[in-house]
Amino acid sequence: MTTPSVQGGVVGAEGVPRVFERFSVEQLHGFLRQMHLIRQFEEGAEQAYMRGLVHGTMHLSIGQEASATGVGAALREGDVITS
Repeated sequence: MTTPSVQGGVVGAEGVPRVFERFSVEQLHGFLRQMHLIRQFEEGAEQAYMRGLVHGTMHLSIGQEASATGVGAALREGDVITS
């Protein structure tokens, strides 16, 4: 197993993950809660579809919660996104 590079890697000079340089522990916990909420919604939507409550087609994003959460965390005022 190799250790990530300090320069440009995921670990900073102090051996602390770089994510802690930008986000607080509270923010990181919020991201985890957001990912969990997204997963719960996706699973609920799938159940509604399977029970015939949602008509048409459905594309789920189960397993991609971190992508949506990470993009949302990186947004700045004035940014615009669409899905």
